[in-house]
Amino acid sequence: MLLNDYDCDPKAVINPEDIYKKIDNFPEIVVSCFSRSIIEKYRTLYNGELIFITENDNNTQPAYKITYKGKEIVLFMMRNGSSSVGNVEELFAYGMKKLIIFGSCGVLDKKLKTSEIIVPTAAIRDEGVSYHYIEPNDEIVICNKNSEILEKVLNEHGYKYYKGKTWTISTMFRETERKVEKRKNVGCIAVEQECASLAAVCQFRKVSFLPFFYITDNLDSDNWERGILGKEFDMTEIEKVMLIALEAAIRI
Repeated sequence: MLLNDYDCDPKAVINPEDIYKKIDNFPEIVVSCFSRSIIEKYRTLYNGELIFITENDNNTQPAYKITYKGKEIVLFMMRNGSSSVGNVEELFAYGMKKLIIFGSCGVLDKKLKTSEIIVPTAAIRDEGVSYHYIEPNDEIVICNKNSEILEKVLNEHGYKYYKGKTWTISTMFRETERKVEKRKNVGCIAVEQECASLAAVCQFRKVSFLPFFYITDNLDSDNWERGILGKEFDMTEIEKVMLIALEAAIRI
């Protein structure tokens, strides 16, 4: 099996430092999400300074330095899916030591409601990228002291949250009923597309990692319940989640 062919050699043919050079005085903490509008809103609120722009064939991804309660933090919009690992490698080369990231997820338990928060304890590795960064296994542990800090912040701000495993799968269109049941049976309460990959690259690069998710849709029903996914909706509540990330950032 190709996915069992893990190579622990830290040196690759092409390495992050071969392409990206360290940026002087780069803040060690990066707060990221997958929404350009949220990044731009908080860049405006905190007079963010542009420090670099990542360019690819389809778009650009600017990074801004802000000061939040006396702490310098980088705000960055991550690419969706496992390609976000390339963003982490770039940020690592520039000088990142800590990554906090939040995004959306579907739930595998209908009792959990949209816009509530998921704190992952582990991620099922139903994708391919993580197998290039750590030894093969079905899951990667997420829960650590950073999670405890996040829980404290959530409690202080009155956010309802749930802890459990998340299922990382690269394509939402292959979340079959059989697989949903299997993942539920091993303790998964959510499904998303990035967590296992990001956890693996951060572990490999020794970057402190803190992910969490807000619920958008429900797979635990006879028919998929879209919830707020893909709809026009008031962003106010989700924008507030950025404040949770920033509060956690100044404590880890």
